[in-house]
Amino acid sequence: MAGILLLTGSVLLPITFGVICYMIKKGRIRDFVAALFGIVVLALNIALFDRLFRAGGVFSIAIKDSPFDFNWVVELLSVFILIYFIYLGIRLKRNFMFILSIVQLIPFALLEIFYSVKKQQPVFIVDYQAVTVNSAILVVGLITTVFTIRYMRGYERNLGLKRSAQPSYYLVLFTSISAVNTLTITDNMLWMYFFWMASALCAFYLVSFIKDSMVDPGALQLMIFNLSGGVLYILAVCAVYIMKKTLSIGEIVLQLKPYGSIVGLFPLCMTLVSFAGVIRSVVFRLKED
Repeated sequence: MAGILLLTGSVLLPITFGVICYMIKKGRIRDFVAALFGIVVLALNIALFDRLFRAGGVFSIAIKDSPFDFNWVVELLSVFILIYFIYLGIRLKRNFMFILSIVQLIPFALLEIFYSVKKQQPVFIVDYQAVTVNSAILVVGLITTVFTIRYMRGYERNLGLKRSAQPSYYLVLFTSISAVNTLTITDNMLWMYFFWMASALCAFYLVSFIKDSMVDPGALQLMIFNLSGGVLYILAVCAVYIMKKTLSIGEIVLQLKPYGSIVGLFPLCMTLVSFAGVIRSVVFRLKED
């Protein structure tokens, strides 16, 4: 029970605080809630490390007897987010965004239509690596929040904005933390794909907030990297399922234990995932106007 509560907090608390910050109109109260978020989630991560230590370094949680199918929810959201990227490409007149989104939507649809993907029960696997990554994201988020509080006030004051963008900024920032936290612990590759794309969209909007323009070269450059990585990732997901008939990372690892089968899987699938990760982690300079 303790593990479920900690896991739920890790996934839902950041986005919950983001929604609260979005609803609060007074700046000082919103800043207090943002600071409170950092303290609460930091305590949660410490508790997760303690739970991991007691569990021997890893524990898993499966969602059973759910009143609705979480897999369909995630898959529908994946289609929605791709359609939204297509819309952005048309709205911003950026062909690369339109094309790269279509390229991802086609194999995703073909996988669902022709291969009848087996729906596994949602499983989350928490280990030291996942919690360490989550902690690193949290620290970066906290540092960003601290500097943002003062920066955004002065930035908006200099621009003479009548309506503050801070509520939306905090909502997107904390949503991205929830997305990354979930991405690191889910056992389903399609779930990982959705949260990959969700965090990519959040990153695009965060840069757009800072630059005050959705057509900023830095924001568009970031989108090129993320959508290109998404293309490689969905191709890897399709290849893995066609070869192994499962999208469970745990099951794939078990199938690879007779190391002969890794010869057929590694060159294509793992190379695609590796390149997607490299593209996602590319460090680039945001151009200043």
